[in-house]
Amino acid sequence: MKLGQKNYRRGIIISLGISIITVLILLLYTIDEETFEYLGQLKPAYLYLALMVTISMWLIEALRIWIIAHALKDDLSYKSSLMVFLAGSFASNITPFTSGGGPLQIYLIHREGVSLTNSTVNVMIRFVLRLVFFAVMGPLSYFLFRHKISAAGIEGVGQAFFNLFLVVSILVTVGTTIVFLKPQILTFIIKYLFSIPILKKLYSTERIKKGVSRLQEETEKFHECIWLMAETKKIVLIFTVILTALYWILFFSIIPILLAGLGISFNLVYTYVLQFIFYLVLPFMPTPGGSGFAEVGIVSLFSIFVPSGMLGVLAVLWRFFSYYMIMGFGGVYILKRLKEKISQ
Repeated sequence: MKLGQKNYRRGIIISLGISIITVLILLLYTIDEETFEYLGQLKPAYLYLALMVTISMWLIEALRIWIIAHALKDDLSYKSSLMVFLAGSFASNITPFTSGGGPLQIYLIHREGVSLTNSTVNVMIRFVLRLVFFAVMGPLSYFLFRHKISAAGIEGVGQAFFNLFLVVSILVTVGTTIVFLKPQILTFIIKYLFSIPILKKLYSTERIKKGVSRLQEETEKFHECIWLMAETKKIVLIFTVILTALYWILFFSIIPILLAGLGISFNLVYTYVLQFIFYLVLPFMPTPGGSGFAEVGIVSLFSIFVPSGMLGVLAVLWRFFSYYMIMGFGGVYILKRLKEKISQ
């Protein structure tokens, strides 16, 4: 693994530290008499439902990994697929811009005896399907319901920054999707960029040349694999697309379930729309796993229909199911693997 035990520990401390400090501040500023009234009517059955939904998400994502592996004729067990997902999600949560999840998943799949190419393809197919899903639903949600963002307490400079991040994330999401589906566009962009005099000098170095060539080769290789699957494994690809949508529908169901459990009235459509928009922006936040930004962002967006006294509680409950559980289960598995590696 590229990240050592010290790096993992540092990432855990920073990510959890930012998250815990943020939720404590939110609780400090939002708890009032109304908070205890709502907590008094909390229905435990809804917490169990949120737990079941969370576990179902994990199983669905593991199934996606397993299905793609077997479509590529790789012998990867379902248990290993689940561990790959948990470990990758954990790594995403402790690295800036959630950048560590993909490389770690590639490494872990490869460790199970799968070729490096197929390991990369497995991760990239799921990554691109997520991009396509958000490239379609994110902008659609924003343009249909953008007035709700203005009503979410994001004003002035905050509104301007939010809009800027949103536009950039939409462009990056759509652009990345197009590049993976049409790799020749990447080749054209690279050739154009390195025709600029300053960059042309850099491109003369052997290391940059190799890096650019490798990027082009991997993109084209991925393109060939995904279209081969589209032609020969149509049912598999369609099922994987359905599982991608189902995963995110379940993920976005956690907040509505928690709101219902707390007896807070809400508009179901808006809860999904706000989360679609929010998760377009969150991966571009520089803190590990978006910690800090995630809690504050959810509180800001849902302040339009959640009582102020419950905003901090909602942030804590939501992060428990969407973040802390992954940190616990994924972290235990990663630390176990690191110990095994050290003892070898």
